[in-house]
Amino acid sequence: MRVAIVCLGYLGNPSGIDVLAEYFSGMDVDLYVHIDAKIDISPYADLSSKRSNVTLLSERRPIFWGGFSIVRAIVGGLETANATRSDYTRFFVLSEDTIPLRSRAEMWERATSSEEFFWSLPAPAELRAARYDKFCYPDSPATSLRGVRMDSCSLSPSDFENIRRLLALHGRGKAPVNVLHHGPGWWGLSKPHVERLLAAYHGDPWLRESFEFSLVPEEQYFHTILGEIPNSSGGAVFADFSRDLRPHVYRTADEIISAKTGRHLFLRKVALGEPVIAEFVRFLG
Repeated sequence: MRVAIVCLGYLGNPSGIDVLAEYFSGMDVDLYVHIDAKIDISPYADLSSKRSNVTLLSERRPIFWGGFSIVRAIVGGLETANATRSDYTRFFVLSEDTIPLRSRAEMWERATSSEEFFWSLPAPAELRAARYDKFCYPDSPATSLRGVRMDSCSLSPSDFENIRRLLALHGRGKAPVNVLHHGPGWWGLSKPHVERLLAAYHGDPWLRESFEFSLVPEEQYFHTILGEIPNSSGGAVFADFSRDLRPHVYRTADEIISAKTGRHLFLRKVALGEPVIAEFVRFLG
């Protein structure tokens, strides 16, 4: 039994990856880390040279909130893990500001069980209309939904090609989806389900492109492919969206301990660099 974790790094602070790598050291768990191409990779490269269970993905892409670039980064991590080793039985998808909530013994017992950490429900009509039915292109500095600067507003040749494809899709229409499913973008799945995701990604270009030009596809694309699966106990990662700013950022041990009351294996988001974060994980045992 072996576990692969695909982790998305985008904050420029490798301490979160270091905390995860230390926690999983000595276990049959490997981290495959995608670093947003918009940030400096050198701090992460220094870390990976010291942590044998961390692999930085060689193919990097700029990540834009709400865009399909996140899906492509996840798929790249899953495929790299599969190409590196054939014996992974479980795959998790996390962000670098995520920490474990369970002891190593409980983590391993549940990660290697038949439990699926994947929450997927039929999407309400208003969510479908807002995210899938629309034709969107957030994956560019010029069209990003966040942080657009005036000096980044020029379209690139690749942008023109993507917009050409978007117009062609608009003329054709999006792939018919009887039931759009949605759920958290951070999850844990056994290998057969991951193989289904990758097969659909490569085998159904119309569906893939339909989600490419949608909004926040990492919360709908994988979920629509799999639907509601057996043995699902809910999401792998807890995040608190009830408080502003959302999701809430955890900074103290008391806050983190309060989040352990559920069955989630991980907690997102934590304040990277705060000593209490590493200390909490170190003493999980």
